Amino acid sequence: MSSLKLIVLSCLLLVGCSSKPRQPSPKIPNEIKVNTVGLKKKLIFNDCVRGTIKNIQKIEWRGNNYFAVIGQTGVWFLSPIEYQVTRKIEYTDAKGETIWFGLSPYLIDLDNDGEFEIAQRGGGYGVIGLLDNTGKRIWEFKPNLLVHPYKMAVEDLNNDKDYEFYVADDGYLYCLNESCKVVWKKPGRYSDIHPITLNGKRLVITSSKDTFKIWDINGNQIQKIRVNAWILEFDVIDNAGETFLIRVNDDKLKIFNLTGIKLFEDELPFGLGYHGPQGIIIDSKNSKKKLLAVVTRSSTATGKALLNIYDVSEWKLVYQEVLETTEGINSNNGRLLLGDGKEKLWEYYF
Repeated sequence: MSSLKLIVLSCLLLVGCSSKPRQPSPKIPNEIKVNTVGLKKKLIFNDCVRGTIKNIQKIEWRGNNYFAVIGQTGVWFLSPIEYQVTRKIEYTDAKGETIWFGLSPYLIDLDNDGEFEIAQRGGGYGVIGLLDNTGKRIWEFKPNLLVHPYKMAVEDLNNDKDYEFYVADDGYLYCLNESCKVVWKKPGRYSDIHPITLNGKRLVITSSKDTFKIWDINGNQIQKIRVNAWILEFDVIDNAGETFLIRVNDDKLKIFNLTGIKLFEDELPFGLGYHGPQGIIIDSKNSKKKLLAVVTRSSTATGKALLNIYDVSEWKLVYQEVLETTEGINSNNGRLLLGDGKEKLWEYYF
């Protein structure tokens, strides 16, 4: 086999792609496809976000609660009731150039001074690192000089007010301290990582081929969950103490419990099961149903997202909508908050 073929084969294995050519997604309009529960939506934010809305994060700032709408170059603080913008953050460097936050930005208050640093959590081979509260780089973690690690989770698992930074990479799972020093590392190929609560204890969970692994703060493996599916990206859903693991690949959504049993599977239309997923439980007082909202995304070139909402009691699709691509999802008192491309944020309600 020639060296060129070896390189191509290695790249396919690295990203978990199939050798079968992927057909381009059809051009589809942004519209509501299914709505059997009378779900309504209203626009609560409309500003120019460079890139797309990457995160909607609940934060506390100076004694008040806010939703932080985080793009790739800016952060907007929204009040949780009227959704008024009370603060906007954008950073420029010494040359006046805009500072980009990366693919999966997340706000943390590293030194408890009331100002936020920006953790760059990667994804899609984006930068893994930390920016200070002026946008200047504190550190970047890149053990492989050729590519960035896959993903980072930022947690304080033991509640000692010092953050740990857990990095999933193709070679090791790393635990870093706030200074980017490696505390421990575990060999393996890890494609994604998230925090999880198990028996009241905060832990982290990784994906590796067809296996989920749960770890404690000291690098001890607490649980291994093997499933009948290849896992690249996933999300953790807490349903009133019952935990779901949702995974998407090849336009198929699969939902597992913590014993590895598949609870549900759905075929995702329009080629919109390429990236993701992200999910959240909607438990509204105005609806007798407990609903699971799942967002998946198409390839970057297509730039679309699919919102599917399922009735958890019978795993039935009750709402489906095509939007512009987004990674921003959260909830506010039983109402779903969801980004929509570069400008919009919607609130969904009954």
